[in-house]
Amino acid sequence: MELKPIRFSNLLAGSNTNRELGRIRLYSALDWTFRWQLTTAALIADLLGSTDRRHYRWLTSWERQGLIRRTPTLSPIAREIVTFTPLGVSTLQAALASVEPDELLPRYQHDVSRLNLTHLTHSLATQIAVLLLVTAGKVDRYATEQELAKASKRGVKQPDALLGNGQGVRVALEVELSPKSPRLLDQAIAANLRLIDRKQVSGIWYVSHVPAILTAVQRVLDAGRVRRWERDNQYKWSRRGYIEIPPHTHRRFNFRHMPELARLYA
Repeated sequence: MELKPIRFSNLLAGSNTNRELGRIRLYSALDWTFRWQLTTAALIADLLGSTDRRHYRWLTSWERQGLIRRTPTLSPIAREIVTFTPLGVSTLQAALASVEPDELLPRYQHDVSRLNLTHLTHSLATQIAVLLLVTAGKVDRYATEQELAKASKRGVKQPDALLGNGQGVRVALEVELSPKSPRLLDQAIAANLRLIDRKQVSGIWYVSHVPAILTAVQRVLDAGRVRRWERDNQYKWSRRGYIEIPPHTHRRFNFRHMPELARLYA
């Protein structure tokens, strides 16, 4: 799976005119929105470094041009979401042709009513986490959950995002917003151990706005083994021994407290 950087925004510093700046802001916002399928005004503000609400004027202008669509939601997490229009997709495709001629955009779901908003909170939290890690210089490229889904294989855990750099480092991002049950926590860690074992990633990064959630994961790892769960003949889960965690694998897990994720609940 190819990891791609946040495109276009690196051109902002070299822009000489307001018109050029405006075009690059637009392309940056379109590319981010397309890759995640949907986003919010607040995330676009973070992406473009807007701290004085100017991004609302930009969004209004782009919506009037027919490039994006802002749709109200009933979710307390986001009053509205930002998605694409067919014109927005063709505009982004034309912009990409000038920097990545071979890039072909996959099909995009334009019908907002068909978008699955069940995991909206988690999707937005993952976007915040990726943007924070990229802007902090921890990584410089990523693949979204939607991009990973196109290349996923049956029985292989799909991380919330895949992060990397130009030196070939690839780490799986796990965004944890609420505590997992003991069984689900064991199964998630076991699946991540397999990702490392198969050399699909070099490490796992757990992020959360709740320190206790990260501590719970660390506690399982510190024990040096994770419980193995299997279904019995009645399809009920039961414990079937343990999976040992080698010390060198334990060191591949990294934890980061991100209080910024709590803004979703503000």
